[in-house]
Amino acid sequence: MLDQEKHERTDLYALLSLHEALIAVLYADHIEHDKKLRDVREDPAQSLDAFRQYTRYYLEDRFSRLTDTMVVQVREAALEKAKGFFKDVELILAKRQQPS
Repeated sequence: MLDQEKHERTDLYALLSLHEALIAVLYADHIEHDKKLRDVREDPAQSLDAFRQYTRYYLEDRFSRLTDTMVVQVREAALEKAKGFFKDVELILAKRQQPS
């Protein structure tokens, strides 16, 4: 049974990692294409910072009225995970700026 649980956990982590990668690429695409398609005054770094702030506010507000210990832990973990996620988006944008 332990092998089955380990396999399921591995599959779950792999799926979550895939979702995170896809969303990071979509964020980077949106930031780049938004600048090209509209008269956006923000540069990519400013757009990314705005997304970072929106996400932080959402996570803080979503859990703000709940006091359950696990909810606090989940919020803190989500806020910490968001930092890594936005670092990934920054890396994608930076790699796209490098000449091939």
